[in-house]
Amino acid sequence: MGWVFFTKRGIKSIKLGIAWKLLTPYCYCREKLKLKHYMIGAFLPVLLQGILPSILAIITGSKILLHFSFFFLIAASGDLLLIYKLSKFSFNCWVKDDINNFGCDIFTNEY
Repeated sequence: MGWVFFTKRGIKSIKLGIAWKLLTPYCYCREKLKLKHYMIGAFLPVLLQGILPSILAIITGSKILLHFSFFFLIAASGDLLLIYKLSKFSFNCWVKDDINNFGCDIFTNEY
């Protein structure tokens, strides 16, 4: 949902759903975004649902919270892979989610 802050139309540019054949939730941005903004939006679930809860779990000793955070870190592995692959491109590139496949298209110039 971090992409909401970088789109022109806000929440109207974001589509949430579940790919039932793969049992996978998805978040799709209908607008093009600068690469750095796309990567921030892709990293926020990792940070908010995985990293921060795991730190809190370690501090408080909560096993339930630790299991929750590990589950979401595993679930966010696709986001981490995408961020890794996108890190090879210039931050001046534009990114557009691919509606038909998991992933995105990269444009070196604004289109």
